Amino acid sequence: MSFYDFLEKGGPWIILLGAIGAVALLVFLERVIMGLAKTRVLPPDFTRTLKNLITETKYDQAETACLNSGSSISQIAYTILKHRGKPRSLLKEVADEQGAIEVARLERGVSVVATMATIAPLLGLLGTVTGMIQVFMKIAEESDPQIDVLAGGIWEALISTGAGLCVAIPCYVAYRYLTGRVDLMALQLEETTIDIVDAMDHAQQEGLA
Repeated sequence: MSFYDFLEKGGPWIILLGAIGAVALLVFLERVIMGLAKTRVLPPDFTRTLKNLITETKYDQAETACLNSGSSISQIAYTILKHRGKPRSLLKEVADEQGAIEVARLERGVSVVATMATIAPLLGLLGTVTGMIQVFMKIAEESDPQIDVLAGGIWEALISTGAGLCVAIPCYVAYRYLTGRVDLMALQLEETTIDIVDAMDHAQQEGLA
């Protein structure tokens, strides 16, 4: 059976499942290439430069570096710098608040992939159920139904279920990968944030000494 025949036998459900898979793939690629790339979340060169500027109490240059970076950690660091002179506990509090916002941005789109993984098998099953209904309606209209007609109708109806699973499984794997990536980035953001807060607090203490 050719691919065209497969699509024809599966009906409109195959086209819908293909669209779902395409959406999930686009979101996945966008998150991996753009949203969760380390250069956009935690660029190593920026982090090192920022710590050096804070240690040298060059706060204005540090703020400029944050504004020019646009990375997740730069947004957190900029918030810390805007509250310089405050106690460490307050610096950590405002950093955590901004960090929560940045993690939420990292998670953007991940739920879309999870939704695609959930609804794909359900749509496939729905396609099979509707196909089975049509098959049995035709069988009921015949006085002497043939087994080959029944069998043919059943396997055609099952195509949508198979297609739904073929879409759902990669979508679920992609979803688990994205959630793992977000968790890793969130952990690294937290660790780097603590380092920046400590550097700021140390610089402030040195300035008062």
